[in-house]
Amino acid sequence: MRILTKYLLSQFLLVALLALAFFVLSLSLADLLMDLSKFASNPVMTFPKIVWLTVLYIPQTVSYALAPSLLFAVSFALGTMYGHNELIMVFSSGISLFRLTVPLFLVGLFASVFLFFWNDRGVIPTMREKNTLTREALGLSSLSNTNVAVLTDKGKVLMSAAFYDDAAKRLSNVVLVFRHADGSLESRLDAAWGTWNGKTWIFHNAQRYVIDSAGNVTETSVTEWQSPETSEPPVSFQRKTQDVAEMTFNQAGDFVASLKRGGLPYRGVETDYLQRLSFSLGPFVVIWISAAIGGRFRKNILLMSLLTSLLVSSAYIILQMIFGLLAKTGYLPPWLGAGSGVVVGAAAGLYLFWHART
Repeated sequence: MRILTKYLLSQFLLVALLALAFFVLSLSLADLLMDLSKFASNPVMTFPKIVWLTVLYIPQTVSYALAPSLLFAVSFALGTMYGHNELIMVFSSGISLFRLTVPLFLVGLFASVFLFFWNDRGVIPTMREKNTLTREALGLSSLSNTNVAVLTDKGKVLMSAAFYDDAAKRLSNVVLVFRHADGSLESRLDAAWGTWNGKTWIFHNAQRYVIDSAGNVTETSVTEWQSPETSEPPVSFQRKTQDVAEMTFNQAGDFVASLKRGGLPYRGVETDYLQRLSFSLGPFVVIWISAAIGGRFRKNILLMSLLTSLLVSSAYIILQMIFGLLAKTGYLPPWLGAGSGVVVGAAAGLYLFWHART
């Protein structure tokens, strides 16, 4: 049995490494080609920077490609053994398919543990840097905000805007409300946009409404308007929402706990947080399913193994997305939405093993 295990693992690991290299190269090239047209017209993006962005994306491609590569390797290794009539000899000697593939399950378990730490320590930092560099190259900013409102001057001035563009330091569709010290309304300003000059905001194409002590309203139109009272810096309008996709597992857990303590919506964030675990279990689940399917292809082994790996991996990812969406919309608890894909995949593998040739 030890010789058979070594033979199976040697066939499996070699194919897995070659498949991983192929998928990583394909995903890296696809990402590069999608952004190449944007980068080509940007003089800031030099060739070394483009290469560096591609290098930063490699850890993410390894994360995406690990499960399909292992699935392909299992299908190809078992299919090759079936095509050479080696599986018939194994089964005739009294060794079941489950017993034969136990070493593959151990590899899948190790790969799942590796994938969890790889995503947490390798993928998140590099993708955070890649996203930041890409946004800077395209003139975008992750700090821009929508429907933002800020109280300033000790609560006497309310500044609100439909959109804040952090790259241009610009406010769009601005409404300013000024109050007296006793809280009564003093004036209002509606402006098409506002720009920051380094010290204060300058508002353009504005309508100003001033209320006197008798309650009469005076309306004036101004091309430009500014006041020392509107010197709130742009940083106050920046987006403060944290992106859980750029947090480590522990940071995301603390973020979910803080949302719960504050009574804020947390279902979507908690589902994404828990799906880190279910995504990490992907290699084990797909090996479990692939081992149950393995040995069913006698002809066109390479093509059928590749097709099987793509179909099963895609089905597993789609299943995770569907259950995750149900959890985010409140139809399922976050823990159930995050783990249902793993449970369904494991059940499918068990059913296939039950009806597998052995």
